[in-house]
Amino acid sequence: MKRLSYSIFKKLLAVGIIITACFQLNAQIKIHHKFEYSIIKGKKVLVRYNGNKKKLNLKKDTFWNDLYKIGKGAFIHKDNLKVVKFPSSLREIQSGAFYSCKNLKRIVLPDSLRYIGNGSFLRCINLKLKRLPKGIELIRDFAFSECHKVNISELPDKVKLINNNCFYENYGLTYLKIGSNIKKIDFYAFCKSVNLKTIIFEDGCELIRSEAFLWCKKLKKIIFPNTLKKIENRAFYNCHSLIKINLPKSLKYIQHEAFSNCKRLRIVNCYMEIPPIIRRFTKIFPKNIVVHVKKSKNSEIKNKYIRAGWNKYKIIEDL
Repeated sequence: MKRLSYSIFKKLLAVGIIITACFQLNAQIKIHHKFEYSIIKGKKVLVRYNGNKKKLNLKKDTFWNDLYKIGKGAFIHKDNLKVVKFPSSLREIQSGAFYSCKNLKRIVLPDSLRYIGNGSFLRCINLKLKRLPKGIELIRDFAFSECHKVNISELPDKVKLINNNCFYENYGLTYLKIGSNIKKIDFYAFCKSVNLKTIIFEDGCELIRSEAFLWCKKLKKIIFPNTLKKIENRAFYNCHSLIKINLPKSLKYIQHEAFSNCKRLRIVNCYMEIPPIIRRFTKIFPKNIVVHVKKSKNSEIKNKYIRAGWNKYKIIEDL
């Protein structure tokens, strides 16, 4: 999927909510207290909350025991809302459901939840969330973008992809474990997570897309997976605190400025016996790094790096 700018995403989200609202006008909307809801294909959908309460506990109201889905924009711009609790029947949260609920601090999401839609919690700047539900399978673009206080430390086992801008500008993230089922980290996924210090990949991920970890300026430690094949443009650009990285044997492609402007980076341990080709005007690392490669008979591996364009950096055989 192509990367989306924030302004384009906002327009798409607004259009999606309007289209959904038009569709719901044709559906039978019912009222329960301050909530609008409908039954779609036999499943109860919370369409819109029209109240102004600070705390909502739908777990205590038996009416919501069979709630299946939170509709698009259902709680959009509810600035009074601070706490929400949902029943264990909930499976889906649709696009923009809690968009810009700026005072939302706590939300209880059941482990039954499977899907979090585009921009569901976008700009919930005070939301504190330490863990995601175990059942989550898909988290869409911008889902937790600009949620400055979300501080999860690992991603649920069933998640296979971290989408575009998913955790953009999350200041609460400090430590992140990325499980073996996640195959790809998409564009800007953790961009500007400025307090992120440690990333540990379990073997499984194959692709880190452009600017995925751009401006993670406190990032000190990365353990890459032994399955990683490609690191795209500026993936770790401006990660100022990196000092050393170990690139796995599986890596086949590394693109322009992948680790550029990482001002403290000094050591790059390359376990690839066949190095990715660095083209003449391509800049991957800061100029003053030292590349460490495996020892080999007659410097065979070192010579491969030289022929592949790595001779713009100092190369030492000592791995």
